Amino acid sequence: MKKLLGKNWQTTLVGLLAAVYFAIEPVISGDAYTWHDLVKVALTAIFGYVAKSHNVTGVGEEAKTTNEIKKES
Repeated sequence: MKKLLGKNWQTTLVGLLAAVYFAIEPVISGDAYTWHDLVKVALTAIFGYVAKSHNVTGVGEEAKTTNEIKKES
């Protein structure tokens, strides 16, 4: 999972699932898509991708989970 979604996989997964829900919700309810729906889907996915999981510190390649930090000390 971490290789696919990165070290912040928890928030990325939640953002992806929420974006999928927001994308199919108008179809389920029988409504037409509006630009508001598309913006909501895009912002949810982006926020999920850039948000940091509770157990990760650092950025980019230097990001470490709390378990990795414990193993180093």
